Amino acid sequence: MTISIKEATLKIWQALFILIFGYVFTSLLPDHAIDPWGIFNPHKYSFLVVTLATLEFAGFAAAKLFGVKRGVYLVGFLGGLVSSTAMLLTSAKQAKQLPSSWRTQLSIALMANLAALFELLFIVGFIAPDILKHISIIVCCAILVGLVELYIISKRNLISNADLHLKEPIDFKGVLRLSLLLGGILISISIAKKWFGDSASFAISFLTGLFELHGVTLANATMYQENIISEKSAILSIALAAQSSFIAKISLAWIWERGPFARGLTFTLLPIMFVVGVATWLSLH
Repeated sequence: MTISIKEATLKIWQALFILIFGYVFTSLLPDHAIDPWGIFNPHKYSFLVVTLATLEFAGFAAAKLFGVKRGVYLVGFLGGLVSSTAMLLTSAKQAKQLPSSWRTQLSIALMANLAALFELLFIVGFIAPDILKHISIIVCCAILVGLVELYIISKRNLISNADLHLKEPIDFKGVLRLSLLLGGILISISIAKKWFGDSASFAISFLTGLFELHGVTLANATMYQENIISEKSAILSIALAAQSSFIAKISLAWIWERGPFARGLTFTLLPIMFVVGVATWLSLH
């Protein structure tokens, strides 16, 4: 059940107050590592948590401002800002229930992935602008391929029967879970870097990217900014996380639907993965 405009407005103001308080509280925390290993920086970590909440709030506000039924692309993009994986699962389930809508659901899932890539760019630019140039080349190539694929898919008839229900401006439980995951990633990558070098952090980034792309991006961007990992390591780790995210989505599509939607998603994401791989190799060489 959706909420009324009055309820939505009240929730938005409440969320804004919490976000402002969060930024003020963050500014009061110590901006240096407080543990013996030099890993946990309260200011940096809390700032990333508030950033996650801000991104989720932005998706809710945009949905309430423009509406969620203005087209499949808007639905996919807004859903991708909140969770591209959740959007994929929703599309796969609807494609299974209504097989004739698989192209519509494919457009939504693809747009959600493009939104996730846009968000990745924002995170890198916000946290570690020094590596934004290299990441932009990789991500923009992937987005360009995705937009071309969207145009080709849009030439066919789409069934605009998808909906996206965003009931809360900020899912605090979800933000908390993601924040804990982010903290675990930061610690894991830091320890792996200290003990085993860059190769271990690459493996952790790839495995974690199967579940959460933006958490890995935040972690690696922060590690680079704190001079824990090199520029090359940060770029490669983020690219590996993006690739593993695509692999996870293809796998989930086949698990849930095993039909034209899964085949379509596979044939659209594989070229994007190829472009990401080539662009990453060129950026690093």
